Amino acid sequence: MSKHKKEEIYARLFNFSRPTYFKWKREGVPAMQLLLKYFTDEELDCFLATGVIPRMETRAAESEEFKLFREFVEWKKWKAEQ
Repeated sequence: MSKHKKEEIYARLFNFSRPTYFKWKREGVPAMQLLLKYFTDEELDCFLATGVIPRMETRAAESEEFKLFREFVEWKKWKAEQ
């Protein structure tokens, strides 16, 4: 359970007033729909506190693209030391 109310989280996330949260939700603003559908209040609260969403960090670290990027960075470091 998040320690903040949903409208407080979104007000902080978008830097707008609490009434705007209700207006955007009612109007179906796409960014609002995306966040409401795919992220929990706890994840967004965590993001506001830490700058990361652990679930997303884990996925990024496990992706094939990330592994290839990490190998490239390591190769660049190795090449620079030669």
